[in-house]
Amino acid sequence: MVNELTQRERFILHSVMVSMTLETAKDIDIPHKKILEFIRMNRCRDLSSEEIDKLIDDVRLEMTLSKSMWDEFGIPRR
Repeated sequence: MVNELTQRERFILHSVMVSMTLETAKDIDIPHKKILEFIRMNRCRDLSSEEIDKLIDDVRLEMTLSKSMWDEFGIPRR
């Protein structure tokens, strides 16, 4: 079995999954930054910390730019 996801795609997948989990499971008290580093070390070793920071910035920018699309669809954002 071959995983065809890039390391960037894997990082996005796992970071979104853990963000959703942390949102619903309030009893988990692990710093978000520590979890992101854990993901990087275990599933995305070839990505540097700087690349992760850039990726997070890119995702935040996309979420900001897509706000009007979700507003139009009727899905409120926090």
